Amino acid sequence: MSDAFDPYAEMVKERAPELFCEVCGHYPIEPVHGHFACPACKNITKCCEGIPQD
Repeated sequence: MSDAFDPYAEMVKERAPELFCEVCGHYPIEPVHGHFACPACKNITKCCEGIPQD
């Protein structure tokens, strides 16, 4: 049942794509000292990457 369609997960991906790891797709990535780090694969984003500039 893990390959079942999850409309909630799709909605979250559409509204908050910056919180998904671009390497492994883990959600959510965590803020660490001005950037984000993925707890699953340890990928680190560049400073200020993924933060909306409204």
